Amino acid sequence: MPSDLIYETKVKHKGLFDFKDMYNLMYDWFDDNKYDVEEKAYTEKVAPKGKELEIKWECKKKITDYFRFKIKITIRVLGLTDVEVQSGKKKIKTNQGQIELKVSAYLDKDYEERWETTPFNVF
Repeated sequence: MPSDLIYETKVKHKGLFDFKDMYNLMYDWFDDNKYDVEEKAYTEKVAPKGKELEIKWECKKKITDYFRFKIKITIRVLGLTDVEVQSGKKKIKTNQGQIELKVSAYLDKDYEERWETTPFNVF
């Protein structure tokens, strides 16, 4: 099955973020946009400086019988710790650490291998 890399990027952030909200927001976006999300890997290690996580997703969406979008996401988190921050008069529980998102977008052609099985169909 031929697959073309269309776009690839990496985003890094060090500081405060809410990991659970980010995870749920990403999953909900793919679900709302009719992608099938498969969690290929989820590893978690407890280290002296906080948790270390690595999560790999493969998200697929059928476009036609011939084309399909595929997005691969790798989330790496280092030093994930729970913290409380002051926001106005409220204390908010959130997370702190370093996060890296790698996103690779592909266009799969003939992903069911139905079209390019004979010379006539290839033509």
